[in-house]
Amino acid sequence: QEVHEFGLNYRLPDVLCALGISQIARLEEFKKQRKIIFENYKDAFKYISGIELPGLRNYVDPMWHLFPIRVNPNNREYIFKEIRNSGIGVQVNYIPAYWHPVFREMGYVRGLCPRSEKFYKSEISLPMFASLSYLEQEKSIEITIEILKKYT
Repeated sequence: QEVHEFGLNYRLPDVLCALGISQIARLEEFKKQRKIIFENYKDAFKYISGIELPGLRNYVDPMWHLFPIRVNPNNREYIFKEIRNSGIGVQVNYIPAYWHPVFREMGYVRGLCPRSEKFYKSEISLPMFASLSYLEQEKSIEITIEILKKYT
């Protein structure tokens, strides 16, 4: 998902417009389900040492699309690979924008935003989607905790 050059694509096919309109009617349902999943993850991981969970401010009501945990950056690759190899669809998100080749060619160098880089080097996103079943989430939690305990 690296960006090598700038470009725009504003074309949205009719079928995707129709799909989007139909999904708007289910927006609150999706949001409610994602909030349940978020709370389940938060409760399951709150006593696991060595990780940092996403924060939530009282005045914010987000539509969670990821559940990013942060781990020791020295262990992130091992943790990620073990969870992924266990059949859990984890991801790493939020590469600092200026790390993309298109920005490097413009003279941007690593080290400009150390907090962004630290986040990226330690982040692992657990599966988070509205149709994630309770059993799938429990499996993700169980396997992730087991692996985290080996590295924290």
